[in-house]
Amino acid sequence: MIADDTVLAKPRSKKIELVNDPYSGHAHDVMAGIGLINWLWHGLDIEVYHREIKQTCSIERCQARTGRAQRNFIFLAISAWVQQHKRRLTVRITLYSATR
Repeated sequence: MIADDTVLAKPRSKKIELVNDPYSGHAHDVMAGIGLINWLWHGLDIEVYHREIKQTCSIERCQARTGRAQRNFIFLAISAWVQQHKRRLTVRITLYSATR
């Protein structure tokens, strides 16, 4: 298992409960966002996971203001990614083949 952290960018979200100013290694600065820690199986390419979950599940686009709604949205986005990933492994197709 690998613990990996990421920041869900929320640059225009002053009123969302979970938004604070964590350090982003990608931006090399602090930024408004939600810090997220992922527990991943060893062997999963972490950068691929981050890109896929942000691009295909729209994890950064939630506009809910309460912390509970944000947590629910993040949980459902990750659950959707897991289901997509399991389907792609079963059918043996790529991400881009699955989205067509």
